[in-house]
Amino acid sequence: MYVYFYKIAADNTKAYLTDWGLANLKETVSMTRGDHQSGALCGPLGGTPPYMAPECLVECENCSTMSDMWSLGITLLEMFTNSQAWSYSSMQELRKLLYTKETPLALTRLQPALHDIVKPLIEYEPKSRMNAKDLVILLKSKVDLTKRYGYKW
Repeated sequence: MYVYFYKIAADNTKAYLTDWGLANLKETVSMTRGDHQSGALCGPLGGTPPYMAPECLVECENCSTMSDMWSLGITLLEMFTNSQAWSYSSMQELRKLLYTKETPLALTRLQPALHDIVKPLIEYEPKSRMNAKDLVILLKSKVDLTKRYGYKW
């Protein structure tokens, strides 16, 4: 992931432009199970493997909204810790980490106050993951936008 900063306003307002890496991927890999080709694709059509949910990358299932919550959780984990979720050197190694349900190493670097936001997003079982509605409710209970930015949720 690349984050670019550039001052665009006179009042020191900051804008961040992000590139999640999809623009640089040149190949697409489809996964199969027996004679069944999955809708889960690694590459420009399906996502960036380190952010793909285990059910998509390992189990070759179609992605769902809960897969998106996993991706958000991994993204937040990396942003909050300034490190990759896992240390791996190949796609097979990443898939093995997900298959064996290894806890991301970056969780050890996460501030305790952020655990209850990130950890529920990266549960291996999709049904156990926090959904978007519950995440918004949790964030509303933790972040006072009026005090910090002058507006309400």
